[in-house]
Amino acid sequence: MKGEFTIGHVRSIPIKIHWTLILFLPVLAFILSSQLENVRELPLVGLDPTPLLTPEGRIYAGIVVAIGLFVSVLLHELGHAVVAMAEGVEVQQITLWILGGLAMLKGITKDPKAEAKIALAGPAVSLALGAIPLTVFAFVDPGPFITFPALYLGYLNVTLAVFNMLPAFPLDGGRVLRALLGFRMSFAKATNVASTVGKGMAVLMGLGGLFGGSFLLIFVALFVYMAASQEAKGVELFDALERVAVRQIMDTEVPAVRPDAHVDDLVAMMLQTQATGFPVVADDTVLGVVTLEDIQSVPEAERSLTRIEDVMTTDVDTVTPAERASNAMRKMMDEDLGRLLVVENGRLAGVLTRRSLMQAFEILQILPQRDPDLERPMPRGTETSGPFRW
Repeated sequence: MKGEFTIGHVRSIPIKIHWTLILFLPVLAFILSSQLENVRELPLVGLDPTPLLTPEGRIYAGIVVAIGLFVSVLLHELGHAVVAMAEGVEVQQITLWILGGLAMLKGITKDPKAEAKIALAGPAVSLALGAIPLTVFAFVDPGPFITFPALYLGYLNVTLAVFNMLPAFPLDGGRVLRALLGFRMSFAKATNVASTVGKGMAVLMGLGGLFGGSFLLIFVALFVYMAASQEAKGVELFDALERVAVRQIMDTEVPAVRPDAHVDDLVAMMLQTQATGFPVVADDTVLGVVTLEDIQSVPEAERSLTRIEDVMTTDVDTVTPAERASNAMRKMMDEDLGRLLVVENGRLAGVLTRRSLMQAFEILQILPQRDPDLERPMPRGTETSGPFRW
């Protein structure tokens, strides 16, 4: 997600905040402070905003509850993350944004039990965060400036847990639904069913927001609908690419440069081929990659003297010809790459592009699920070709 920055780490997990949250927090604090009177209608013992109905009290309550709510969301996402790591799923980061939080997992677990545990962990944390203050402050009253924010946050956390358990994929409840369906059908089919239910719930949310005059609910409904559609499409994509190997769709016509070539030679090569990146190869062995970005800092007067090996990048993501195409696509998405070098025993075998993967997906959609011809390598001359850009 673009427009985010890291504020810290928890158990080596990067915690990031999106700029939309920075803008939304003051708005949320204002909304909460201006609606304190409505809190009286909530069925909670001791939740009385009267002592805070002053300009200073409203500001205090709005700020504390708004910040506390997003801290609660962070703990909710950490609940997902901790259980995911316990199930062997890598957690890339946690991002807080205008609609809450996202625990970004590397890969998708197809184990129904593991997915159910991961999905239920977040609402369980929210319920605990709600139950503790609602229980404690029902008997102890340290004063309105502590009791009111604590009780209000307790109520909001319970509401958050209940909302997240709606079977609206990709909410936690939708993921639990997919896990339950996964015991009786394939992962792809379970995803399609859960996605359809999620889109139906999103339509109901949208109608509720439309007739209730809630722009936020309409916004949430749009997000749920689009996310449910993308999840189903993503699973369909990976399910199809699982059927083919990288060697069947990679491009074997790959221009390369030697490490002892000079930067001015590379510039001429880029102009001729309209490519902005090349693998660096010596004796058929891949040494690294050199891109336009790598040579931009080299002064023009030094380009004829600077070797490629002095500016190239040696830390390069690669795949092997035998790997499933789905693994390659996942690596591209995780690392935000457009292409991957295909390397076998240290030697360059080809290049795989995101475009060629998407073209393969379109073709695979019209083939039978089990086609023996898919195990054969593609004939020479049918590989995807084009400028080598990074």
